[in-house]
Amino acid sequence: MMTRALSAVLIAVVILAMVGIALSCSRGTPPTSEPVDLGEKGTWNWVMSIGGMAGDTIYADSVDFTRQLVFFDISDTTFFQYYHNGFLEVAGRYALVPPSDSQSNWVVLFDDTQLPSRIIDRLDADTLVLSPLTTIDTYTDFYSRVAAE
Repeated sequence: MMTRALSAVLIAVVILAMVGIALSCSRGTPPTSEPVDLGEKGTWNWVMSIGGMAGDTIYADSVDFTRQLVFFDISDTTFFQYYHNGFLEVAGRYALVPPSDSQSNWVVLFDDTQLPSRIIDRLDADTLVLSPLTTIDTYTDFYSRVAAE
């Protein structure tokens, strides 16, 4: 039979382990930020998504829908539009949050709760990769820049 002291230590270890697991599953809530131009402005077509419970890969050319993100400025205010199958589904303001002590990548904060804020895993001349910020078992989305006309 365990002694009370050993039982208390065991319970404390289990609680600490549970807290550690819970903290590692959340990437935290980013602070607010002033808009910063990282070159993300423009139109981005969805190419694929990777993730979910089973680690699926979904390619844009293998499904019967499209997605598109558009980032632009009006009077020094940053706006976004999200299209699904060519129809405007969500629009609003966004801001970019620089890396911090709790987050090593830039974060794009969308002001509309229908489009959750995302971590910018990659942003270059023609590729944008957005990962989940605070949820697990969701998808990382890959976008390709649409050439300006």
